[in-house]
Amino acid sequence: MTLVAFELSGEHPDIPVAEVIGALESEDIEFSVLYRFDQMLIVDIPNANVNSN
Repeated sequence: MTLVAFELSGEHPDIPVAEVIGALESEDIEFSVLYRFDQMLIVDIPNANVNSN
């Protein structure tokens, strides 16, 4: 499990979330939305290759 948080503008309730989802989908990244707040979206990217250095 790799959690990634995206800070959103909060200027519109749906467009910033759609942009994040669209970017992830365009790169064929598997993800699931865990939490959605007014100015933050937290997703799980289970197959992320993350360097923890």
